[in-house]
Amino acid sequence: MPIKYDELMALKNLGQKYAYTDREVMLYAYGIGMGADPMDEKELAFVNEASATPRALKVVPTFASVAAWGAGPGEMNLKRVMVVDGERDHHLPQAAGRRPRTSPPIPAFSTFSTRATTRAR
Repeated sequence: MPIKYDELMALKNLGQKYAYTDREVMLYAYGIGMGADPMDEKELAFVNEASATPRALKVVPTFASVAAWGAGPGEMNLKRVMVVDGERDHHLPQAAGRRPRTSPPIPAFSTFSTRATTRAR
């Protein structure tokens, strides 16, 4: 199956809508092994919002890579086992007064849109 380079590089998918809630955040954290030790308060912050003693639910930073699973620029007609996914960028809005080199924490629930394009480097 030959690759049609010009068609592939022209693919774009802008503004695709996604949403997630605390349910998906907690399931992801459980799925990667957080909360295995119920006495570890640091891990429990990622899998349980603690109704007895209120505590904010934390989001594992790698959740950003799966929150919009399936987002892509379009049908590429490629053998996926032969493709190397070289780069993904995640841009979160900067909070006022925050240092430029730090990212804000990922919220426990959100709606967002994606921008997927292909490019050569």
